[in-house]
Amino acid sequence: MNLVEASLDWLKMASSYGHSHDYEFMGRPPIQYPQDIVQMQQLVLAASPESAVETVAINGSSVVMSATVHN
Repeated sequence: MNLVEASLDWLKMASSYGHSHDYEFMGRPPIQYPQDIVQMQQLVLAASPESAVETVAINGSSVVMSATVHN
């Protein structure tokens, strides 16, 4: 089994248990995996945009997280 297959297996197993709902950020559940949140913050910091548009907001938690990312 290679790393891609193992990662997909883990993702399928974690999804079946609702793992993405196990976390909170400032009292809100981001419904994302922690590693995805960190990668998004790294991308935003690397790109250093003047503004960004959130296109999907289920409960606003990702908007709150995005607002806290700054240089």
